Amino acid sequence: MRNSVSNFQLAIKSYLDELSLIDEQFAAKYRSEEKSIEKCCAFIISEMKKLAQNNVMSATDDEVYGLALHYYLEDELDEDLQSTNNVLVVSNQFVDLTEEEKAEAKQAAIAQYQKEELSKMQSRKKKVSISKTEVQPSLFDF
Repeated sequence: MRNSVSNFQLAIKSYLDELSLIDEQFAAKYRSEEKSIEKCCAFIISEMKKLAQNNVMSATDDEVYGLALHYYLEDELDEDLQSTNNVLVVSNQFVDLTEEEKAEAKQAAIAQYQKEELSKMQSRKKKVSISKTEVQPSLFDF
């Protein structure tokens, strides 16, 4: 199944593809062999990490797309492309999943639900057995 970074890459690529159809000057830079969508997204994440506080950062679509444009339009960037591993990117863009990905997601959700229900049942059994063994003395027993 796609992870959050690859969905992010698809959203950025889609935006840049549309822009390259409209703007021929940008299209020439966008087709450059030296740059890639993976490096572009790594650049965006790297720039966001620099601005993050407590490892959390939020940005508007315009800010993110602006960084993507900056990546492609600038010839010489100070590329400190940090790893995109362990990065969760939340996007408001809809990504259409394949039937296989939908089936995988459904199976994962079912497995998670079953695990949660099993843990609930096990915790109920523990509560019942504890209450049976605990006997509170009465005031009249002394």
